[in-house]
Amino acid sequence: MKMFFTCLVVLSVTVIIGTVGYAQTFKVQQDRKCIMTLDETCQIYVCTLPDKFPEFPGGVGEMLSFMQKNVRTSKENDGSQSKVYLSFIVTETGKIECLRIVNKTTQEYSIMDKDVLQEMAKMPNWIPAQCNGTNVAALYSLPITICLANQ
Repeated sequence: MKMFFTCLVVLSVTVIIGTVGYAQTFKVQQDRKCIMTLDETCQIYVCTLPDKFPEFPGGVGEMLSFMQKNVRTSKENDGSQSKVYLSFIVTETGKIECLRIVNKTTQEYSIMDKDVLQEMAKMPNWIPAQCNGTNVAALYSLPITICLANQ
């Protein structure tokens, strides 16, 4: 029997500050307003660039551990690995909402996509994003590579 398991998770958050000096950057960050944008798919307002991004409880290492233990699927695949691009909103209370596969409609979800979504929906509440010291909802994207292994 062949099983899939999470073999690699790549997390990347890139913030480009530009050529502004540190003192100016710090002042801009302290004085800036929280810009909230409507996520049209979920009808939830999210902060586009929070001061602090949402975190899985215990950090990235704990998230990787959770995923390796929980993200499994028995769906046969024609390749040795497949990439799933997840997106979800971490609310101001840390709850995960609007878990979805990026660039696919629900009708296009494969069995593997559905299995991954079902398992990721079991994540515990996250530490919410913050903007100007206030908890805010934020969009989080997570690419996952699923590897085929014999078990």
